[in-house]
Amino acid sequence: MRTKIVILVVSFIVTFLFQSCAKLAITNTNLFDPVTGSMLPDRTIIVGGERIIAIGTPDSPVKIPGGARVIDGSGKYVIPGLIDAHVHLVFLLHEVNVKGEEVLPLYLGNGVTSVRCIGDQIEPQKIVADYAAKHRETCPTVFMCSPLIDGPNPMHSAGYTITDPSRIPGYIDTLVSYGISTLKMYVGLDTAVFHKVIKEGHKRGLPVAAHLPSRFVKAENAIDWGLDVIEHIWGVPDDSLIIAKMAAQGTMVNPTLVVFKNMIYLPDLPEVWQSMDNYFVPDTLHSSWNLYRNNKTKYNDENRQARQEKMNTYKKLTGTLYRAGVTLLAGTDSPEPYCPPGFALHAELELLVESGLSPAAALKCATINNALALRQANNLGSIEVGKIADMVILNDDPLADIRNTRSIHRVIHLGIVCDPTTVLPTPRAPGEDSF
Repeated sequence: MRTKIVILVVSFIVTFLFQSCAKLAITNTNLFDPVTGSMLPDRTIIVGGERIIAIGTPDSPVKIPGGARVIDGSGKYVIPGLIDAHVHLVFLLHEVNVKGEEVLPLYLGNGVTSVRCIGDQIEPQKIVADYAAKHRETCPTVFMCSPLIDGPNPMHSAGYTITDPSRIPGYIDTLVSYGISTLKMYVGLDTAVFHKVIKEGHKRGLPVAAHLPSRFVKAENAIDWGLDVIEHIWGVPDDSLIIAKMAAQGTMVNPTLVVFKNMIYLPDLPEVWQSMDNYFVPDTLHSSWNLYRNNKTKYNDENRQARQEKMNTYKKLTGTLYRAGVTLLAGTDSPEPYCPPGFALHAELELLVESGLSPAAALKCATINNALALRQANNLGSIEVGKIADMVILNDDPLADIRNTRSIHRVIHLGIVCDPTTVLPTPRAPGEDSF
């Protein structure tokens, strides 16, 4: 008898919480599961506060709680909130007098509900992250990273010099106090410091990423030491034995193909520099991109074929990594030239598909794989009960055409329903700066 009473009380409490916390229901929709790569039909998603609290299926329907906001998902497609695993919110923007806070809505309006800031000065980065946390209706969640841990004479203003391995534990502890989620190493570190950063980062439960190639560290050594993520496809040796080791050890690769196409090799393609996506960014940033492209020594008709061939080798290597079982991420290096925040992630997904990934596999990179890289797979990356309610409602099926990730109806961020037409700024008309 007592057991029955306890069961009834618990049942009442669960029902009460379900009813009182629920604020949103997305009904009769198609739900993308990045783990299986499949689109699941006829799902109803119930959100309570910031979390998903129930998912109904045809075999196990759920009752829509009274008072919940209902979005009819019939004929629509819900994917997990996209994650951009390689952005910069401080030093690239500060060079043209733009604050990171100004570009955050460009991410959310494009369905990018989380970003990994992968190397910026720590204090201004914290200001941007705190701003995002206070403006959830217009800004993605910002996961902070260390500055670019580098050797003498750092290449970038976001670099931080360490030459003595004994300094690393204390420095990482300071970074942890700011709330970083990743350590990032740059090209000038010697082998002793490089190895020590990985060891001390892992002691504190932090994933460690590196920009390769490095002046002193070979990729195969970094992999042996347990490096978690190689940033940029050009840091990966096209060597079958090394690639097999990466797959076996779980070394991840963030190709960032979009920055190679749009900035490094082919910014003079009309499809790149004339894209309307570029006109959503602040004018001073866009103008700096056009000045960059106007370098006729680097970018001219005579060398374009060679540049295109180089781009093709990186796409081919990305496909090789995928087929070998290496975990790929999706990142953009925004706001490097012609990599507009938010928009560039859709371009990256298109390039991943061009490299041989299926649309489902490309979406996996930008969702659950990126969540794994952040060590946030318990909260992000898929639509499951108990996870944070970060989702994108699409008008068209992204598995039929990856470009359909742009057909955004609504963005759900931390349970907040966002209309991209109101989150995104009005784009400027092409003007005189488009020389």
